[in-house]
Amino acid sequence: MPPEAVGATQFHHRAMMPPGLLIAGILMLEIQRFAASGEPLIHVESPYNSVTVEEDRILHFDHPKGKARVFLGLTLPDSSSPVQCTDDMKCLDFGGTYLEAHDEAHCQMITWVTDTLSQLKDCVVLDGHWYGGGQQISQPWPIEKVPRNETPYVTADMLQRRDLWYGGVSEPYWISSRGIAVRVTDDTPLFLSLPDEDEDGKADLLCLRAAREPPYPPLPDFPLTLTYYLCSGANVKEVEIDDSWETCYGDLSFNPDKFPDPKKLIDELHAEGFRVTLWVHPFVNSECQSFVEGDQKGHFIQDETGVTQLTSWWQGSSAGLVDFSSPEAVRWWTHRLKVLQKSTGIDSFKFDAGETSWMPKSYVLKNTDRRAWPNVFSKQFVEAVVKFGGMIETRVGGSTQRHLAFVRMLDKDSTWGEDNGLRTLVPSLLHFGILGYPYVLPDMVGGNSYDQEPSEELFLRWAQANTFMPAIQFSILPWRYGDKMTERCQRVTALHKQFSSVLMQLAEEGIRKGIPMARPTWWLCPEEEICLTADQQFLLGDKILVTPIVHEGAKTLTVVIPPGNWKRADTGYYYHGPQIHSLDDITLDSIIYFTKDTEKEL
Repeated sequence: MPPEAVGATQFHHRAMMPPGLLIAGILMLEIQRFAASGEPLIHVESPYNSVTVEEDRILHFDHPKGKARVFLGLTLPDSSSPVQCTDDMKCLDFGGTYLEAHDEAHCQMITWVTDTLSQLKDCVVLDGHWYGGGQQISQPWPIEKVPRNETPYVTADMLQRRDLWYGGVSEPYWISSRGIAVRVTDDTPLFLSLPDEDEDGKADLLCLRAAREPPYPPLPDFPLTLTYYLCSGANVKEVEIDDSWETCYGDLSFNPDKFPDPKKLIDELHAEGFRVTLWVHPFVNSECQSFVEGDQKGHFIQDETGVTQLTSWWQGSSAGLVDFSSPEAVRWWTHRLKVLQKSTGIDSFKFDAGETSWMPKSYVLKNTDRRAWPNVFSKQFVEAVVKFGGMIETRVGGSTQRHLAFVRMLDKDSTWGEDNGLRTLVPSLLHFGILGYPYVLPDMVGGNSYDQEPSEELFLRWAQANTFMPAIQFSILPWRYGDKMTERCQRVTALHKQFSSVLMQLAEEGIRKGIPMARPTWWLCPEEEICLTADQQFLLGDKILVTPIVHEGAKTLTVVIPPGNWKRADTGYYYHGPQIHSLDDITLDSIIYFTKDTEKEL
């Protein structure tokens, strides 16, 4: 049996262990660790943390405020017997598969390299609470609340595979309440899972598998690698880093039947004080006139033979996808947008799609390192669209935090719950922020009403929840629900305007310091359990606590007050934290937020 087949069998055997056995095994191995004699296989120590690997193949990452454990080499054959490949206890040779550890400032870099195995896999034990990683439909906060089956860790339109795919704003980066961070390098062909080993409904492990399987390209000239960093800090805070305007989709020309004089319309909107943004996408449908030009000039994604590969999307079953790895294709596409912008007076663009899941199955990305395929496509898409200025919006990100642009949450459903409804709004806001994307556009008030229209109460609560977010977007118009709703939404926008100077200050702070505008409650209490699990409230900066009402028919509201004295804005009452408080005077007009008072004593 070839080595890779042996490794696969070993992994399957471990994966099929009885529920709870793998986790229980950790405790036994911990006991054995202290009872064992002899030197560790690997030991790397820095002033900030250390890594130790012993014969049980469990990696122990220790720092003054906590520790992490990692199951190593889950695809290695049972017969693997490592030998030291250096004299400094930083490298092991498992017969053609190598494990190395190196310290880098506050981090330890762990690297697997193999020429013999077809897959590599390590699993981080989810001790404490964990945050970050991929954008999800349910967006659990913290992430261990929802186990996940294995999937390629690439940017995708998660609306197409809600139970499996991650969204367009996903980074291979996770942080924990124990002051631990995990960061996987971009050249690792990563498959991710969060299994529930003991069947208690929560994820127990963060499993990182590297394999040259689709959608990652085969690279026979390169060894397979799995590389990630384990980093430490004092606590969780210290360790973190509309459509139908076109005649044909992709032609970038207004439909004369719907918009006979687009420039006149835009001029009139400008005169009313509006900025006008146009919805744009990277597809050109095959029946469009522009498709012929783009195809002939090689501006769409092609295969190895140089033939355009067609894809499908929600407005076309046959389309070319602009190749953002080609400078010539980018110039062609952006030039057409600039011509449109100049001729009509459009202020900016709403750039849709950009996830790798829209790419054809067979593809070549020009002028790029194949080890970065396919996620580099999303990165190059963002780098192309940000040239249109800071008022653009995109719904993807991939190591593109340095670009100043709105990053939009993927379309929300017009429902209340955790399945992409209102109660995923705040967790999504927090998720974007800790990944380094502070300028969050929470998509449209009320959701997208694909399957049902939002009720009057849901629409109102959605608008109120947006009040202190970086932007508010109305697509469903408030006056559809009557004058009373219009008045209530005017109060929302007036309050948003009242705090606009605070939002601008925090936006500038985000540029200088790289910290979120909207912050998790644990930002002020990173070691308090009630703060670590508060998922329906957020801090605007460090002095405003926002607690939206996200349950249908709510008459009460439970809030977690951070340390200090906090004044409730609508009543003037003071609350002290860290403590959980229940408010029992909630009405439809309630917009609940608190301001921190550093002088007031109870």
